[in-house]
Amino acid sequence: MRKRIFTWQHTSIGLVLLALILTSACLATEKPQTPVEAGKVASAGGYANPDAVVSAEWLSSRLDEPHIKVIEVGSSKAGYEEHIPGAVYVDWRLDIADPHSQVENMVASKERIEGLLSRLGINRDDTIVVYDLNGNVLAGRMYWVLKYYGHRDVRFLNGGKRLWTEKGLPLSKEEPAPEAAAYSIEAMNPEYRVTWDYVKEALDNPDVVIVDVRSKEEYTGEKALAKRGGHIPGAVNVYWKQTLNDDGTLKQAGELQKLYESSVATGDKEVLVYCHSGVRSAYTW
Repeated sequence: MRKRIFTWQHTSIGLVLLALILTSACLATEKPQTPVEAGKVASAGGYANPDAVVSAEWLSSRLDEPHIKVIEVGSSKAGYEEHIPGAVYVDWRLDIADPHSQVENMVASKERIEGLLSRLGINRDDTIVVYDLNGNVLAGRMYWVLKYYGHRDVRFLNGGKRLWTEKGLPLSKEEPAPEAAAYSIEAMNPEYRVTWDYVKEALDNPDVVIVDVRSKEEYTGEKALAKRGGHIPGAVNVYWKQTLNDDGTLKQAGELQKLYESSVATGDKEVLVYCHSGVRSAYTW
């Protein structure tokens, strides 16, 4: 199954999809570049890529390792006042979206991402752990951007900052001042994105499934955040929050498989995922 995603705006396009679900064709089957042992949060649960999800305990025991780089992703730095020790801050709109695009929230340019990662002191062989305050949906956008631009070893903090705090793990008010690096993007993954024309041509293709990960109200048009309400013809609706437990952690692979199998008859089909601005769909990837 091939998986890609795109955003729900008049000419905007975006990302990929379902990478944490049990499927042998997942793009997330690549191996981490560094020798860091995998976070075993989900290995027993049958995820296609258990390395992509790490527990709070896994991270807390590795905060002093120099090649572990932690990023808190947000939309306001106010929430960063207390953060995981050593975590740097990324604003998803200001830092990883293209400020020059006529279409809102398109992915930032290669040069802009190179500059960002260099300022944050990140090198190509570092293990990057991303988290946020809101079910990791913003961290999902950061994860996708890093993978799109070819960073190999990226992890989600399962449960994000909420679960970290509930477990009584340390928080810091000290903002790190990392030594600048010279990050260079060597190989991108353009197949992680599709164009508007590609989507239009795929509407009548029986080998393509389009998944809308927005709320039911957005899907039906009762609530319109885009210029027009409703959904792309033929798209099926699987709300992104259905993938989470009450504590904000990712559901087990078997539960995710049932969720998508009951809504999306994928088989060997190509799957395209969209939302409104490429955030919820990036998380679903």
